[in-house]
Amino acid sequence: MKILHTADWHLGQRLKNLLRDQEHQAFFEWLFDTINTESIELLIVSGDIFDIMNPPNSSRSLYYQFLAKLNASTCQHVVIIGGNHDSPNMLDAPKEILASLNIHVIGNAKNNLEEEIIVLKKGDKIEAVVAAVPFLRDQDLRRSTLGEGELERYEKVQKGLINHYNEVAELIEAYENLDVPLITTGHLYATSAITSGENQDNIYMGSVENIAGNNFPSIFDYVALGHIHTAQKIGNFDHIRYSGSPIALSFKEASEPKSVTVIEFEGRVLKEIKKIATPKHRKLQTIAGTLEEVIEKLNKIEPKERPFKTWAKVEISVEEYQYEIQETIQTLCKAKELELLVLKIKTPFTNTLEEKYYEVDLDDLQPKDIFKQKCENTKLSEEDTELMLDTFDELLIWDAERSNK
Repeated sequence: MKILHTADWHLGQRLKNLLRDQEHQAFFEWLFDTINTESIELLIVSGDIFDIMNPPNSSRSLYYQFLAKLNASTCQHVVIIGGNHDSPNMLDAPKEILASLNIHVIGNAKNNLEEEIIVLKKGDKIEAVVAAVPFLRDQDLRRSTLGEGELERYEKVQKGLINHYNEVAELIEAYENLDVPLITTGHLYATSAITSGENQDNIYMGSVENIAGNNFPSIFDYVALGHIHTAQKIGNFDHIRYSGSPIALSFKEASEPKSVTVIEFEGRVLKEIKKIATPKHRKLQTIAGTLEEVIEKLNKIEPKERPFKTWAKVEISVEEYQYEIQETIQTLCKAKELELLVLKIKTPFTNTLEEKYYEVDLDDLQPKDIFKQKCENTKLSEEDTELMLDTFDELLIWDAERSNK
């Protein structure tokens, strides 16, 4: 069986308020062709399908149109799990209709874990079995206790994750002798994973690394992970992998190679794992230095033909702010066919608050990040902060569900 593993599409994402639908559409066209070229039979998407819980209608349309189009491809099965950015109810809403097309969606953790076990069949023949574990929210993993410390809370989260995987592993043992791939999924931060620094390392409040490679039960022949945007294996475990995001989701990710992962099985034997680079339909370019250095770098740029115009981020360090800088940079970018998304002019302020203001860009933050900062600024206790963040999560889900009605 040939499997394509991808994750972290973040449909509906905006970069400096510009929607990325065009790039995602181009990615889907490439992905459809790749599925056919590679004769892919199973597509696994490991969470963060959407960037926000209430994505724009245009992004939802891209998602459903792509899934419908797969019916005309070599792909016989699709397994999709929810991530921490997704609205579980929005993903799950059409699951019965999608299941009729062999598209299996698990938006959130199930009380009956047997519902997370997906047996993929061709006719009466079982071809693979997937323990489709989605992002496990705090309430899925533990019960909070008044006065519990940070270490205790972290240990409960980690124990809850390990227990969940052990329990689905027990359920999947019934298929152990069928000589078909036994796979699980996850949306979490695994020990030793390398991030691009885009707030991917703290998926649960107060905890960083959630689970180690050796915590995944050995019965699983492949572990398809999402959440970290950099494609990589975990430690020495070749079969435990992040596919990474297919497009650069920020200027910090722009230099990273982006890819999908193709896995080939013969029975339960993992024959081959390979990354297939995804095309860069739009370049994200950062130009930094003094004003003179930035002007020199811009003058040296040779415009290259791409499907979509290059987006630029310019950071200039000056001794004193000059109003004409913005017009100079905008004129140069336009001449080089660059669309200027970010212009940061840094001056040598000594006040730390002013320095922080210039370094932190609100467009780079998620709503929860801003809310968490507000909690910290008001000096709430650890327990109150945790309660407020849990309530904020509930409000985000409620708002997404209300908007979807």
